[in-house]
Amino acid sequence: LIRWLDVKRPALRIYIGDDRTDEDAFRAMGRDDITILVGKRRDSFARSRLPDVAAVWKLLSALLTISAPPRSKNRRGHVSG
Repeated sequence: LIRWLDVKRPALRIYIGDDRTDEDAFRAMGRDDITILVGKRRDSFARSRLPDVAAVWKLLSALLTISAPPRSKNRRGHVSG
């Protein structure tokens, strides 16, 4: 997905899954990536866990509230950054 979107700068990568078929993706993600298993299953390569889909929605909603720092204006009032 990162390659398909042609992301040029570092991006926070998050993989959330609830199934054994997600284990390959959990293993493939890097050390700085976030991997989250959803559900009660205990054995997983995911580094974090959420109890259910409602908790996933809560996490995603919280992430959407995080905004980038405001861009600064130069002397002529143009936005830079």
